[in-house]
Amino acid sequence: MSITKWDDVTTTVNEVASVIDNIWNAVEWGIVVEVNLQIDATDAAGNKTFSVNQTGVKIMGLALTIEGGLPANQLDPQFKDGLVQMGRAYNGVVIDTANGLVITTNNNLVRTKLNATEGFSFEKYTSGQWVKELFYDVSKGNLVIRGEIDAQGLKVKGKDVLTSDDKIKVSVIEDLVVGGNVKMGPNATISWGQVSNQPYIPVLPSYIQQTKIGSTYIESPTISAGTMSATKINGAEIRGGSITSNTTIDVTTDLKVGNNIIIHDYDEDNDDQTIVFYGRGNISFKRNGVEIAANTGLQLNCSSVFINSELIATQPWVLANAYAKFK
Repeated sequence: MSITKWDDVTTTVNEVASVIDNIWNAVEWGIVVEVNLQIDATDAAGNKTFSVNQTGVKIMGLALTIEGGLPANQLDPQFKDGLVQMGRAYNGVVIDTANGLVITTNNNLVRTKLNATEGFSFEKYTSGQWVKELFYDVSKGNLVIRGEIDAQGLKVKGKDVLTSDDKIKVSVIEDLVVGGNVKMGPNATISWGQVSNQPYIPVLPSYIQQTKIGSTYIESPTISAGTMSATKINGAEIRGGSITSNTTIDVTTDLKVGNNIIIHDYDEDNDDQTIVFYGRGNISFKRNGVEIAANTGLQLNCSSVFINSELIATQPWVLANAYAKFK
């Protein structure tokens, strides 16, 4: 073997070793490929991660790793100042992989969440936890609002349901089914003309309309009854043919009688029938006569006194007409 051929073999071995040791320099070697250059790289699972061809270089997925990241001076000036860092707050706005987009007020009492799992929600911090006040229920497709809605108008399926004076249109209500009680405000009314299949309600007479019956009383201009039972009757005037009582009637003022005061029928078993003047005396009708008793004295003011139609002589008459008769 000539020395020239030996040198060629040595050179070839060194070139192969350079490729193996990853120190092959294409620029130094002056490799020039005009068309149809194709270099592909795959990962352990066989997924293509890197490709070079006549159109350029393509890096798939997360195949490119830059240790320490890129400094700001190597970024495109058009967007380097608008980059958002994951998990960092920007005036209350945070983007992360767990919650998506979260916007929180400065006092940490209200926040808004938007992500693909829960949809969106407006939450309020109450009693140590976040409570959803307005949110979209992804599982049911419902919008839930815990509070009042203040709107200038209201449409359902594209149709207005409010009248010009902000009342619900009757035309949009078909059947109103109430399972419990209906509570009406102090100014609420129901028009009888709007009630279909009206039940018969008798008209009350005028005298009943003037009568008020409470839980403990009856208020009426006139009450007529065959028999009335009561513990107490209070009134300015009681009129009637007779008042009968089997107990004591207590008259605290004056008793006015038109003609006679009749004490109950005579009973032989009852000795006395008496009119009593408390603290002064009494008049008693007994079996053997009438007894008039006075605490201070008895005085009869009259022109004449008769007993059994016989005139009783008074002291002045005796003094004027007395004479002695002796047998």
